[in-house]
Amino acid sequence: MGLPQNLTLFTQVAGNRLNLADISIRRSVTDLSTKELGQLAAKTISDHEKDSTSRDVADLDTHRLLTEMGQIRTALIENRIQQLVINAQHHIEPTEREAYDAINNVISQALAKNDQIIVLRDQAPEMAPVSAVTY
Repeated sequence: MGLPQNLTLFTQVAGNRLNLADISIRRSVTDLSTKELGQLAAKTISDHEKDSTSRDVADLDTHRLLTEMGQIRTALIENRIQQLVINAQHHIEPTEREAYDAINNVISQALAKNDQIIVLRDQAPEMAPVSAVTY
């Protein structure tokens, strides 16, 4: 059984729990070594991730954006979160333990609900540490 058939079967078994990214390598990989294939796949995935994140950040202006932790918690409880945006560039001082714990708590809640989480590594250091785009 080839890869397309395996993916089709896996999709049928997994149902709506399967969330595959639309990533494909646009060249024949049969002549590549395992190392070359790994490098090509890593670059393709990284490029896709950067493009996707850039599009998501650009789209934030068209939605309702929450930056206050209390509002984000309420939106999580009410299942109104479209995307939770984590700004990895925002520095939290060691003395701000409560803020750190609150951010981890919000992330844990969003993960438990299978909400979409976007982690900004270096795109927007001026953004709040956690933002939420609501429906």
